[in-house]
Amino acid sequence: MTSLAQQLQRLALPQSDASLLSRDEVASLLFDPKEAATIDRDTAFAIGCTGLEELLGIDPSFEQFEAPLFSQLAKTLERSVQTKAVNKQLDENISLFLIHLSPYFLLKPAQKCLEWLIHRFHIHLYNQDSLIACVLPYHETRIFVRVIQLLKINNSKHKWFWLLPVKQSGVPLAKGTLITHCYKDLGFMDFICSLVTKSVKVFAACPGSSAQLRVLLSFYASTIVSALVAAEDVSDNIVAKLFPYIQKGLKSSLPDYRAATYMIICQISVKVTMENTFVNSLASQIIKTLTKIPSLIKDGLGCLIVLLQRQKPDSLGKKPFPHLCNVPDLITILGGISEIYDISPLLRYMLPHLVVSIINHVTGGETEEMDGEIYRRHLEAILTNITLKNNLDHLLASILFEEYISYSSQEDSDSNKVSLLNEQFLPLIRLLESRYPRTLDIVLEEHLKEVTDLKKQELFHQFISLSTSGGKYQFLADSNTSLMLSLNHPLAPVRLLAINHLKNIMETSKESIDESFIKEAILTRLGDDSIDVVLSALSAFEIFKQHFSSEVTVVNLLNLFRRAEPSKNREWYKVLEIAAGVLIKEEILSENHHLANQVVTQLLPYMVVISDDKESAEMKIAVHLSKSGICSLHPLLRGWKEALENVFKSTKSGKLIGIANQKMIRLLADNINSGDPSSMLKMVEDLISVSEKEAYNLRQKVTFHVIMSVLVGCCSSLKGTHFPFAMRVFSLLQKKIKKLESVITAVEIPPEWHCELTLDRDIPVELWAHYIEQLNTGQMIAVEDSVLLVFALKNFIHAVKVPQCFPKDDRWWNPEQLKGDSRDCLHLLIELFETILAGTDAVHFRVLMNLSIKVHLEDVFQLFKFFSVLWTYGSSLSNPLNCSVKTVLQSQALYIGSTMLSSQKAKEKHQLVSASSPVVISLLINLGSPIKEVRRAAIQCLQALSGVQSQFQLIIDHLVPKAEEITSDATYVVQDLATLFEELQREKKVKSHQKLFETLKHLLNCVYNCPSYIAKDLMKVLEHVNSEVVLSHLLPMVEKLLEKVQKEPTAVLKDEAIVLYLILGKYNEYSASLLHKDPVSLDIFMKAVHTTKELGPGMPTIQIAALEKITKPFFAAISDEKVQQKLLGMMFDLLVDCKNTHCAQTVCSVFKGISVNAEQVRIELEPPDKAKSLGTIQQT
Repeated sequence: MTSLAQQLQRLALPQSDASLLSRDEVASLLFDPKEAATIDRDTAFAIGCTGLEELLGIDPSFEQFEAPLFSQLAKTLERSVQTKAVNKQLDENISLFLIHLSPYFLLKPAQKCLEWLIHRFHIHLYNQDSLIACVLPYHETRIFVRVIQLLKINNSKHKWFWLLPVKQSGVPLAKGTLITHCYKDLGFMDFICSLVTKSVKVFAACPGSSAQLRVLLSFYASTIVSALVAAEDVSDNIVAKLFPYIQKGLKSSLPDYRAATYMIICQISVKVTMENTFVNSLASQIIKTLTKIPSLIKDGLGCLIVLLQRQKPDSLGKKPFPHLCNVPDLITILGGISEIYDISPLLRYMLPHLVVSIINHVTGGETEEMDGEIYRRHLEAILTNITLKNNLDHLLASILFEEYISYSSQEDSDSNKVSLLNEQFLPLIRLLESRYPRTLDIVLEEHLKEVTDLKKQELFHQFISLSTSGGKYQFLADSNTSLMLSLNHPLAPVRLLAINHLKNIMETSKESIDESFIKEAILTRLGDDSIDVVLSALSAFEIFKQHFSSEVTVVNLLNLFRRAEPSKNREWYKVLEIAAGVLIKEEILSENHHLANQVVTQLLPYMVVISDDKESAEMKIAVHLSKSGICSLHPLLRGWKEALENVFKSTKSGKLIGIANQKMIRLLADNINSGDPSSMLKMVEDLISVSEKEAYNLRQKVTFHVIMSVLVGCCSSLKGTHFPFAMRVFSLLQKKIKKLESVITAVEIPPEWHCELTLDRDIPVELWAHYIEQLNTGQMIAVEDSVLLVFALKNFIHAVKVPQCFPKDDRWWNPEQLKGDSRDCLHLLIELFETILAGTDAVHFRVLMNLSIKVHLEDVFQLFKFFSVLWTYGSSLSNPLNCSVKTVLQSQALYIGSTMLSSQKAKEKHQLVSASSPVVISLLINLGSPIKEVRRAAIQCLQALSGVQSQFQLIIDHLVPKAEEITSDATYVVQDLATLFEELQREKKVKSHQKLFETLKHLLNCVYNCPSYIAKDLMKVLEHVNSEVVLSHLLPMVEKLLEKVQKEPTAVLKDEAIVLYLILGKYNEYSASLLHKDPVSLDIFMKAVHTTKELGPGMPTIQIAALEKITKPFFAAISDEKVQQKLLGMMFDLLVDCKNTHCAQTVCSVFKGISVNAEQVRIELEPPDKAKSLGTIQQT
């Protein structure tokens, strides 16, 4: 089409449209165009009038359109021949009608009315904009598409050309398409906005019209907001286009229109940075119109908060502020919003204006025509009910101070008005202090630097007198600075003066200083560098003691002990004496065991004797503490006062340190053993916590060794070893030994002390004296520590006693079955063995190893049961002992075992190699270890047993000559044993069969009574040993494990699960013939196939594992067709009944792999026989 033709088409009048002249097809909303051509005017008129009558029953306002659009006159009206004025009036009536009709568009009566208007007035040609405005909110419906298909919009220059795809495809207009067009075509955006304003204006005359506008306003809000969200860049043009409509929305009294406007404002605030004047105007209008719709006050405030939060204007000015303050329940609503959202931007505007308004109201400044008290009430309510965040508390405190000083410093300020202002400010400042204790202090400290002349000092004092903590800012005459600054002055004499002044205030109560300031000042000065200041602060602490909690008292006084250095300054003795006195008087210590334990553990280092000089400060503190009452306060120290006195009386100079510390160790250990178990256990934990800390000075180091000896001493009592406690103590001892490992193994302990290392008695007195002497000289401290740790380890060995319940006579020490003390004992023996073994390069550790074996494993058979645990426990997956046996320890234990086996007499060797001993099985499974050194050590052990008669002699003598191959290849032993026992599968019997059979039987019997991790490794070693004999011997084990899986699946250990999988692997072509010989084997296999339990992450179900054993060779090796049929039937049943897809896939894989004859399949698939129907009367 040429350009001229397009222009002519645009200028053409609707009445020239060719469709109006055609009677073959007529535009219609309700009918097909051809069917509509057959409908006469009377019928169309009747349809329209029927629709109107139905609408009148819903909404009487439609009555006004009866005469102009639905009367007999309208029926005969031909608009193409009417004057311009008549057509203009007609268009206005149609437009107004369509606005009224829009809320009911989806109803059939409304569509009937439209049908008449299309038929008679051709609104689809003459009134396209009004028609689209009517139906646009329903753009996602089919009827909307029907309306669009009536329009002539094929011209690309047409205003509604963008709707052509909807017309052509018949698919409703997608929301996304509508939104995209909205922000790209500002004319369309204006169309939507003006549609809303027109509709609101029309319906404003109708009472209760909000319901009719709900659909349109919902469409308006969702479309404009979504367009703002979708637009990558919201331009100034878009904002300018929307702003007039936003203003109209804010002025509207319709809740939905106002709510939609709030949503649009929020979205513009998020997407665009606006000029301050624009933001101020918008915020001002929001504030001024808040109260017009009470139900939307909260939404309006939320909108205002978002606007201020995103735009951050400099100031909104004071004009809107009175309107904001007049909002009903303002602070209550803001409090509710603040619980979920941040309202700081609005408060940042309100708080300064509230303070200024309070001052103006009191002083008669700018007055508004409203209740002046409202400002003070609002500020009080904010402080009471809303938490001030983002430094707003600081802002408020600063404004209060600055505005107060500003007004009070004016030359014409009235003293009476200042007094009134004080009355108004006093409760506000006190309230601010109670909610935000530190804020006012910080603000006053900041402004204190600005106070230079006397006038300002006076005003400053006047302001702080309103606060509860005014006294701390009073200027001290002697230092010419405030109390607060004096307390933190760099010169100690000034600080001393300040703390003395503070004591005077406390005693006389002359000035108002808040309690928190006094407490903080005292506690801070307790940490002062000057002893004089500390003594004064301690005196103040005693005066103010009732204001401190027991916890605070204990913590801060104990800190004095931690930092005290009596050897450098004897004045510390006086400080500690007073501190101890205050602590002992603390009544709560007798009730609060935790605090009492804390006090004892922290004071214990000062009770340990570290000097022979009775006049030294250290000794005086120790004596004072023993007599102070602390010993009667806590059961741990019961009797220490008398014990120390006896030591002083009976001990010569030079031996006082050793004997006093020995006495303390025995006394504390006895008190722990004889005390209440639960409270003493807690005390022990606290002692361990103290010992775990790094010791730096002499006192701490000596205390550590004293506590270590106490802990070791109370591991055991007459009742036996307390193993949970012993393990905790050993963990501490082990940690300290490892830390000094390089020193402790290199140190040379004189041979004369080796005898001492074997005796069950305390650390020698001489050693204590020597240790402290070395500490004082600062020489070789690590060496001395190491020696004391070696003696502590010796004492620990003696302290640990094997419990009566330990299963010494069992064939295996089975960690999986051990409980309580037995399990802990075995764990401890392993850890102890590993620790001693790590240092056996040193003579003293070899002495300790001999001692440990003598004390705990003197019987050779018990020793090798222990070795069997060390040799095999590393493969346990469940780790019941909760300890680790690493490869290095395993290898070392094997080499030690080899040496000890070689040294045994023939009788002992015979017993160790028998079936009642775990030695051979433990060594055999180590031959399959992936670690070469483990295999080498294991075969070396077997070499020591070669030639000894036993049930396993055949296998030992078979393997020993192949030491080199076994050491080189981890899989060799598996293959070699398969070859060895292969003879049992041959039909021809030979003499060696019986011996082989007996050996294999003994091996398989071991599976039943050994730990599951050993059974697992044994089954791996025998992986390729297959026969009916093997499977028949293992069937009871499978049955037992399957039963456990059914009853207690969570109790099945991971090792047990693997044992079960490995034994199921014995169902193979070599043992398949057993299935028809022994029906039990078939039953157990089928039971496994029906066991669907999962035994652990990453493990297949038993069902899947069993099904995977039905391989082609296995199925073919089953000679009995009945057994084959049973297995086939079982698999077909699984396919029918099983809901597990993995199971179904596995069964299908099995079917693909095995060879089945057609007859077997027919038997399974053939339906049951049906009774034959009888054909004749005679047959019946």
